[in-house]
Amino acid sequence: MRLQTTYRLLAPLCVLGSFVCTQQRLTAAETKAPVKCEANVNGFKIHNVYIMGDQYNGVVWAYKHIGEATCLTPTTDLDKADAILEIHRFWIPGSRADTAPLTVSCSSNRNSTYCLDSSGNELSVYCSGGVCTSYYGPSLYSAISAVFDEWISTRWYEADARLYTLDHKLLWKSENQKGDWLGAGWPDKVRLGTNSPVCKVGAWNRSKYKNYRHWASMQCGVEFDPLVNIDIKLQAAQKAKADMVQNAHEAAALKSSSASAVAAVPSDPAKDTTPVKTGKAPPAEPQATVTFWSSPAGAKIELDGNYVGNTPSTITVVQGTHAVAMSKDGFEPWRQTIQISPGSPRVAAYLNQAHIITLH
Repeated sequence: MRLQTTYRLLAPLCVLGSFVCTQQRLTAAETKAPVKCEANVNGFKIHNVYIMGDQYNGVVWAYKHIGEATCLTPTTDLDKADAILEIHRFWIPGSRADTAPLTVSCSSNRNSTYCLDSSGNELSVYCSGGVCTSYYGPSLYSAISAVFDEWISTRWYEADARLYTLDHKLLWKSENQKGDWLGAGWPDKVRLGTNSPVCKVGAWNRSKYKNYRHWASMQCGVEFDPLVNIDIKLQAAQKAKADMVQNAHEAAALKSSSASAVAAVPSDPAKDTTPVKTGKAPPAEPQATVTFWSSPAGAKIELDGNYVGNTPSTITVVQGTHAVAMSKDGFEPWRQTIQISPGSPRVAAYLNQAHIITLH
């Protein structure tokens, strides 16, 4: 009986106390100065990040959602980036990815941008009429079928992340970052590691919100820059596999024809014209490995009038002058006479959309 009486006497006080406390919290939130969502690592301020790595689904996810999970803004323009965010399937201690960061180089024109990193992953962006289409994945010459099967099946959140300066100095890595809750993934660790404003929301309550950007602005009044979502498409795995097989066959045929030279040496010039193997091949013509690339990808490549594959492709070509053409449905054909020199040159074509005039 005593317990029941105590409960009835305290109940009104609890309700009143909750009301007073709620009013006090609201008043404090209203008078508190707004907090700007700005990222930094040890004082190094980061706003825009260029994203790359061999966890391809993670890269695609980050370009679209990293601005919702952190204070970072994605960009496909390396010149506008403050840092590079690398996303990998997990670093293996002592591996190349663990000991040496990737390097990346980009080239662009009025409508397109092409970037290639040191592990053979490429990002291509083509813009027309204010609409841009982007692709990311392994370039044809760096990919094998097993790699495609792996990155297609990998979940975007199964990854590690690292931040580098543009000159590839390590700023931060997710392996050393503790999460703020038991199930924290690499995006949560990036947010914590870049000193985003702290806005504590319990793991169970997070389901009420879309993402960090949502709960931080609603619960803690954090101010964000305009949201940037970049929709990156993965390279077409099946098509790339088919192109690789075709290019491998062509390279094998070219190598075979160069190695097995046969000289016609008749035993009797007047009667016998049967070719006889001399056992010694004539000097092979000097060759070069050429990468053919186009924006958009998937253009047919013709070398001296002969079809040799689709872009992007890497093909062994005899050095010298060649007529190159690249064409794709819906785009104007690209034609050039080029001089193939020693080394590993790259032929890049930016295709313009065809202008179709309908007569009525």
